[in-house]
Amino acid sequence: YYEDNSWRSLEQHQEAQVRMIEEILSWAEVEAPKSVLDVGCGVGGSSRFLQKKYAAKVTGITLSPKQREQAANLSMRTGQDGSCNFEVADALQ
Repeated sequence: YYEDNSWRSLEQHQEAQVRMIEEILSWAEVEAPKSVLDVGCGVGGSSRFLQKKYAAKVTGITLSPKQREQAANLSMRTGQDGSCNFEVADALQ
């Protein structure tokens, strides 16, 4: 979801991620979820985006305790820690 094949800044990467998420939401015909499960949330960027977009409660799961900690810290910094919860879990278990 990049616009061209040139070098990309962090801002361009974030914009591409948002375009990808928006495309998936459109394809899935998501309208107004009250809760979201973000499997493979990493450091929680998509979780925070979805929480802000829908004012939903979001649970993100990752295999990495370090990523869970970073996701929680970033959500605290953005004031979303009350609506975004992150857990270390295996979605296949």
